[in-house]
Amino acid sequence: MIEDAERFISAIPSDDVGFVFLDGDKPVQTDRDGFGKYQRRYGARGGLWPSSPGITSAMLDSYKKPPKP
Repeated sequence: MIEDAERFISAIPSDDVGFVFLDGDKPVQTDRDGFGKYQRRYGARGGLWPSSPGITSAMLDSYKKPPKP
């Protein structure tokens, strides 16, 4: 696994270091020729807050419930 990671890192153009590559909303590990095919997503300090209709609904439902004694 480490050897695969080292090969991948050595193949990444320096402009693409630190990005996650996405095919739609799914992360992919691309090859040297695929860097231009995928959307690049950069990290953010503190991370990103995931969001979806299901997450929003669950959060709102949790606020509706009476507090536990």
